[in-house]
Amino acid sequence: MKMGSMRLFHKNQRGVTLIELAIAIGITGSIMAGVSNGIFQIITINADSNAHMMAIKQVENALHWIGRDAQMAQIVETTDDPDPDVDKFPLTLRWTDWDNVDNVVEYDIDDEGNLIRRHTQWVDTTESTVARLIDSDVDSTNCTWDSDARKLTLQITATIPWSGQEASETRTSEISPRPAI
Repeated sequence: MKMGSMRLFHKNQRGVTLIELAIAIGITGSIMAGVSNGIFQIITINADSNAHMMAIKQVENALHWIGRDAQMAQIVETTDDPDPDVDKFPLTLRWTDWDNVDNVVEYDIDDEGNLIRRHTQWVDTTESTVARLIDSDVDSTNCTWDSDARKLTLQITATIPWSGQEASETRTSEISPRPAI
């Protein structure tokens, strides 16, 4: 075998032209842009969904705890201030258990948007946060007591900030406490 006969390319073969290379890079870039955009959309939709689900859970927690206590209450007290800027909280619920133990539960929203539950039984008071990121604006979160109909109406809004946007959930519930004895 002669050294000259071992060529890597045949005489008629050519390399890739600059135009073919540019087209290949363009097609690859378009495909990658589409894939990247799809991934970004999936991540964004997932984050939107997670933030909204978090808002729903906070509202459900608030309504669960207040509803539970309100159904046991014999006495319901809200802030009856005629000023529309008052948030209508604190909400105070009172009842006496079957074993003559007095219970007082007070709900209030702190400056950070936490819905705080204070339960006093005898002289012991426990405090817990039942929901977070509750909107304290009176148009978004409020409670009203209709003593004639014996009906507590709650409107709770949770607003979850994320990525420069907000996810919000508002729910309204009507609760009828047990009759006063």
